[in-house]
Amino acid sequence: MRTLFTLFPILSAVLILLSGCSATQINYNKSSIERNLNKNINKIQKLSIVVNDKSPKNIIKKLNELSISAVTYNLHASEINSNVSREFFNQYFKNITTEDINALFTVNTSLSDFTIYNSLVPGNQIVTLTLNIEVIKAGKVILKKIYKKEASGMTIVELNLTATETTFKKLHKGLLKVYEVDFKKDLLKALADNKSKGKS
Repeated sequence: MRTLFTLFPILSAVLILLSGCSATQINYNKSSIERNLNKNINKIQKLSIVVNDKSPKNIIKKLNELSISAVTYNLHASEINSNVSREFFNQYFKNITTEDINALFTVNTSLSDFTIYNSLVPGNQIVTLTLNIEVIKAGKVILKKIYKKEASGMTIVELNLTATETTFKKLHKGLLKVYEVDFKKDLLKALADNKSKGKS
C-alpha cells in the first residue's frame, strides 16, 4: 500500500502530461503593440509600397518543444504578421497595398516559426521568432534575410493579464521590434546601396 501511495503523485503527473488538451490560440492583439507605435512621424505621402504576408496560416507548437507537453499553442501566424508588419510600415508610409506596379518597393514577409519556453522567472517565458523577409525594387531583390530572434527583455506581468497573456504580448512586441530595429536598419542600407549602384 505504501508503494501505491508513493507512486500515485508520479502516475497522476504522467497522466496529466499524456492526456493532452485543446491548443491555446494566439491571435493578433493590437493593444499588445499600441504603445510601441510612433504616431508622430511625418509619413511619406506620394509613394506607395507593397507588403505581402507569406506566413503559414497557423503554426502549432508544444511548450518547450516537448512532444509530451500538455500545453499546445496554435499561433495564427499570418494574421499576426500581416497586422504587425502593416502597423510598422504605416508609421512611415501613408499608402500601403498588396499590388501596385508603381510602388517604391515590395516586401514579402513570413513569420515562419516560433517557440515558447519556460524560464526561471514566473510569468516571463522565453519567446523566439523566425521572420523571413525579401525586398524587391524595380524587379531586383535588394534584401533577403532570415531573422531568428529572442523577444528580448522582461515583460512585467500586468494586473489585468494572466501569465499566458503576458507571454503573448511579449511575442507581439518582439515581432514589432524585429521590424523596427533589425529590419529597418537593413532596409535603409539596402535602399542606399541600390541607389549608389544605380548611379555608378
